[in-house]
Amino acid sequence: MEYPFAINTKGRKVVLGGERNKIQAGLTLEGLRDKVRSWSRAQDRVDHSFPLNMFHFGFDEGTATLSLKKASGGLEAPMYFTRHGFGQVARELMPNRGGLHMEETVRKFEKVGQKMASLYMNLWASGSEKPRMLRTMRTKMPNGDVVRVARSLHSTSYAVYDNAQFIDDLLSSDLGNAHVLSFSMADNGMRLRFATQQLNEITRNKPIPMYEAWNGETGLCKTHLKAGVYKEICTNGLKAFVSNKAWNWRHYGDPTRIQQGVSDALHTLRLEADGLLRQYNRSLETTIDDAYGWMEAELARHKDISSGFVDRVTMAMKDPTSSERGTLANVIDGVTLAAQHILEDKSTSDLLEQDFFERIAGDLMQRGLKAANGGKILVTV
Repeated sequence: MEYPFAINTKGRKVVLGGERNKIQAGLTLEGLRDKVRSWSRAQDRVDHSFPLNMFHFGFDEGTATLSLKKASGGLEAPMYFTRHGFGQVARELMPNRGGLHMEETVRKFEKVGQKMASLYMNLWASGSEKPRMLRTMRTKMPNGDVVRVARSLHSTSYAVYDNAQFIDDLLSSDLGNAHVLSFSMADNGMRLRFATQQLNEITRNKPIPMYEAWNGETGLCKTHLKAGVYKEICTNGLKAFVSNKAWNWRHYGDPTRIQQGVSDALHTLRLEADGLLRQYNRSLETTIDDAYGWMEAELARHKDISSGFVDRVTMAMKDPTSSERGTLANVIDGVTLAAQHILEDKSTSDLLEQDFFERIAGDLMQRGLKAANGGKILVTV
């Protein structure tokens, strides 16, 4: 069976209402933790701490592989790479853009290219004697095959702090068994949104304060917590914006320092989340004499925002689920709804990009309320 050069691992997603992945509504942190633990057990995760010269690198039908060398001679069964895992190993072993050169060699010269790329990688690996942590797991391919993949490479001082442990530490704080609002987990990171207090029900179009938690298991995302506001708009839809302020922990040294900081962070962020909700309610009553012009001018301050995204926001501001037109809340809703829509187009967006726009929405709210005079924002020409 031919696989791609690097393997795409399966992500997980939970959305309030249970329409995606058949996860029931009303999921709590405790229930989510148990699911994440179950997924992790199924992945049969194994972390190796070896110098990279203990591995043999090869290419099988165009797919990059690595095999641990046996002490008695020969090789263990081959593993494959995730895209991120291969990139990290290539950067560790070879000069700049070495990994891209290997992929191009394999693609262009096929079997001869595979031999050349294997020889080249193993030559560079022969001098790599410093131990490294290689994180591996099993994943299911589209054809049903279950294969082991190398997902990331780290120094031996890397602090392993996995998603299930993070959720368990959230449960160990004084917030209780809070309700999950949304959850996404992939190899590039986990994002969890949950209510700041226990809820009997979620009322659509009614904003509620939330916590947003991020964690990474492959070095692509720090552990961090921040406050935000969440509003469910339909069975599979949401609008949310988050604060630019966050509690951050890098994955190094003793992971207990992360565990100890979580409870203090949640206490502080609860106050901030309640404050954001009050500000959003104020934005519902704050009018703008030219909301579209103000939105365009504010977004133009960010060089990374394209005209295409501004067009998306313009359309989203007209959406029936957005707040009353001509209000500051309508602009905020437009940005967050546009961020959700680009996330659904997996060819152009990911969670980190959505987070970028949702932080901008929070910043727009702060700037708008500050600029308002008597509940009105006047746009100067």
